[in-house]
Amino acid sequence: MGARRRRMLRWLSRAALLGLALVAGLALWLWSLGGELEEHVARRRGQLASVERGPVESVREGVVTQTLWITSTSGLTFSLRVLRPDPPPPPGPLVLILGGHRTGRDAVELVGDPQGLVVAALDYPYDGPERPRGLSQSLDALGKVRPALFDTPAAVALAIDALLEEPGVDPERVELLGASLGVPFAATSAALDSRIGRVWLVHGGADNRAWLEHALARKVAWSWLRGPLAGLMHHVGRGAALDAGRRVRELDGRALVVVASTDDERVPARSMDALRLAAPAGSEWIWTEGPHIDPKRPELVRELVALVLGRM
Repeated sequence: MGARRRRMLRWLSRAALLGLALVAGLALWLWSLGGELEEHVARRRGQLASVERGPVESVREGVVTQTLWITSTSGLTFSLRVLRPDPPPPPGPLVLILGGHRTGRDAVELVGDPQGLVVAALDYPYDGPERPRGLSQSLDALGKVRPALFDTPAAVALAIDALLEEPGVDPERVELLGASLGVPFAATSAALDSRIGRVWLVHGGADNRAWLEHALARKVAWSWLRGPLAGLMHHVGRGAALDAGRRVRELDGRALVVVASTDDERVPARSMDALRLAAPAGSEWIWTEGPHIDPKRPELVRELVALVLGRM
């Protein structure tokens, strides 16, 4: 190995260590913001201050969609989109979807046929840059991520407050579907809100740290760096508080259905095993084939959503 290459490797190692130190400092700073998740959710949920409704738009004959902008007395604001039959059906299940972070409320566009049900999809309450560029944007995103993570269960509770007033909704039949990134949020929101009678976890797992480390393999070439980075991200985001394995144990006898794929390339075996061990007795497991659910694969999304809706 030449002297120049050795100097380069030493420089890279020092830069990596410096980066870890900076992230650790930021993690400690972020850790000091706010209290525990349950306290945060209670504070941020507040009361419904306003529900602003957009125009009703026809999707196809007999199906319409509408966007709702919701504001809490706490200052929490977010939007969601409703897909429902027109005219409204007799009161039946409300299906609330938490999808990937870039899908949000637009997940209803991937539903296809709502099968006579009222379906809604939530935008995550995050207003930072989607793809941070440079140090300034990265710091801005990092400072907004954890509050947004903790705000999501509060947003789910407020969304249910608003959606229970929708025509065609039976208040006793609220179902929450978390897909991919939405899995830990769906499990956590259901654990904290007893109005959710059944929770569906599609293509996700438990042990958020293992999930993060697996996801970093696509972006971080050095295997020795992925573990520490995943640990820091898990710490910053309070991953333990949002762990699906922990939260499904708190469902108090309510129904849990897990939809998993034998070919899922994005959920590591460790995460799936952790969820299987944590799931209460009597939980239902549905195994399918095919890759991980992704809005870039709309036909796969429609198949999986149709599978869920058909069982309601």
